[in-house]
Amino acid sequence: MTIPTQNALYGEVSTAPTKQANGTTVSSRFDGFGALHVVPSMPWRHAKAADGKYYSFFSATLDLATTEAGHAAPVLADIDATLVKAAAFFRNIATGAYANLNIHLDWIKLHCVLAGANGTSMLWHAQTGTTSRLSTGGVALTVTNALADGTGVAASSLVTAQNGPIVITAENASTLNIGQGVQRDSIEVAGDTTTFIFGADPLGTPNVEVATGTHEIIHLPPVVLPSGSEFILGRAQVAQSVAGIYKIMGGFYLS
Repeated sequence: MTIPTQNALYGEVSTAPTKQANGTTVSSRFDGFGALHVVPSMPWRHAKAADGKYYSFFSATLDLATTEAGHAAPVLADIDATLVKAAAFFRNIATGAYANLNIHLDWIKLHCVLAGANGTSMLWHAQTGTTSRLSTGGVALTVTNALADGTGVAASSLVTAQNGPIVITAENASTLNIGQGVQRDSIEVAGDTTTFIFGADPLGTPNVEVATGTHEIIHLPPVVLPSGSEFILGRAQVAQSVAGIYKIMGGFYLS
């Protein structure tokens, strides 16, 4: 095989490669010294999307739909001693040919469009498990594959995704607590946004609570959901008596 000439400026091959159709046998590329030339990959989310393995999810409606209100009066015990009121729920329901697919949560953003009343601090609690605990309530999220030609696995075959006033059954032997904390030390206001990031470097982020809305970033460990497992996010505004209304969006990918 003839090795292409070296590009003197960048030390790479000078011949421009031609993209081949899938399934076509192609030759390797080398530099002027015979070393294998490897082009850096695209950003990993783009690579997952190109493979049909990245999905976005978001609230099904854009207006202030009361059907997407949270729980009216969740107390600390509802998300602490035993999490029975959830704000978001995801379960890997893949079976058959897709049963070996894992769901990796990437990020979740919750935006308060209408604040509840009479609350104080906003708390959160996150859990995983393998025994289904979804009982009643909730609104189905829209889940969309990022590959525009629609060749990825249908979301309906992969995941149950909901937000709203979700009722969860009691914890069981499979329940794992993966994080909990305070989202806001004062009453929530319209415009408050919280982004949960899974598995990223836990960099420090300032949180200045103001009356016009705060963006809080909360780091969680990686969450991997094999078939038959689920993620539950609970939130409670202590002493709240009127439900707030929230919008949600985020992303997950498959392996």
